[in-house]
Amino acid sequence: MSRPEFTSLERFYDKVAYQFIEKCTLCGDCVRCCPLISQTPLKDEIPKEIIKKIIDFLKDGTYSTEVFLKVFSCASCGKCSRSCPEGLDTLMAFEAIKLRLAKEGNIPEAVKYIKESLGIWRILSAIQIRPSERRWLNEVPYRPEKVENVVFLGCTLPAFPHTVFALLDVFERTGVEFIALGGGELCCGFPYGPATGQVQEAEKKARELVASVKAFSPKRVILTCAGCYRMFTELYPRFLDLDFEIQYYAQFLYERINNIRISRPLDKKVILHESCMSQRTRVNEWEMKLVRKIPHLEVTKGRNICCGGTPRLTFPQMAQKMADIFRETLTKEAMEARVDYLVNICQLCRMAIYPYMSEFSFFLKDLPTLINESMGGKEYQNKWESYWKCKNIDEIIEKSRENFEENGLTETEIRRVLPFIFTFYD
Repeated sequence: MSRPEFTSLERFYDKVAYQFIEKCTLCGDCVRCCPLISQTPLKDEIPKEIIKKIIDFLKDGTYSTEVFLKVFSCASCGKCSRSCPEGLDTLMAFEAIKLRLAKEGNIPEAVKYIKESLGIWRILSAIQIRPSERRWLNEVPYRPEKVENVVFLGCTLPAFPHTVFALLDVFERTGVEFIALGGGELCCGFPYGPATGQVQEAEKKARELVASVKAFSPKRVILTCAGCYRMFTELYPRFLDLDFEIQYYAQFLYERINNIRISRPLDKKVILHESCMSQRTRVNEWEMKLVRKIPHLEVTKGRNICCGGTPRLTFPQMAQKMADIFRETLTKEAMEARVDYLVNICQLCRMAIYPYMSEFSFFLKDLPTLINESMGGKEYQNKWESYWKCKNIDEIIEKSRENFEENGLTETEIRRVLPFIFTFYD
């Protein structure tokens, strides 16, 4: 396996910036095609002028509001990179600019609280299950045993334990040896580096995670999050030694489809919505291949639209407007198509719809649950749906008290977090 070219993530991004300066022709196509630009104050600006200011910043550090708004208003979908006539990875260049802006102290207000924001996922997991119910490790044990496959759940998926349980049931049916790792302090680093420009923290998280994975001496790491997959495949190899294979979970399962034995026909009609990051990494193709293996299932690809997940880390108010448009657009599409299920690849996409599910005739599903259902597997309770039916925060507290207390959390800690998620109780 070849050695990484760079000693740090920051040095890699420096080279990205240099190449962008050298080859960009200022055509503006990357700005023109951005699906988020219409949600920002830049919507009436000339794309060529915006990209010129971006190049000026990279060349001599000339700051402008346009540069700041453009790079921090990003869904990481990679449409800008796919549109570049010079073949430049424009998304990477915009991320390099975030790093430089952050280094100068020019970051959105919300980024200052990113650690607190990411800590919410641990609490959301804790209100749903007790420690004894958790079927994954959230830290590496002392002297871990060697295992062939490490399934990394990321930092957000453990906040959806019903999805994790369904996924692990499916993995168990493949007959392969694996352990599941995720949650706790484990994070791939995407929310810090590529998303918000906190490159030192991103690199720290990356090195910690790779060390945690290597502790099991695995042959393969299987990733359940498109953002994690991007970090492991696009960024980690630039500055870290990886001595294991990397696969996205949908590809892994698709290649073992005969072991899974999808035998239960589902006479259902579904819309599969592909997240921004799944499009960037193209893991959406494996998701679609896998779901099409379910007998009798009628699958339609949903419209490409952002839920506001990544922008929520930088501009929460803009992200909320995007979430509203996302929900209205996708649910209208689902209602008009008369589907039984709206299937989302991304947890954040589902969060934008959960509060309003009582208004619709279809059900919200995730792909692991759908696959498990097609195998005749157990249906796990979705606590998110249960909590959204509560009348107030007090009711959620009482429903989840035994769970969060056994996880060592206090009512005060829970009350501080829940209003950020269950906002309609304001």
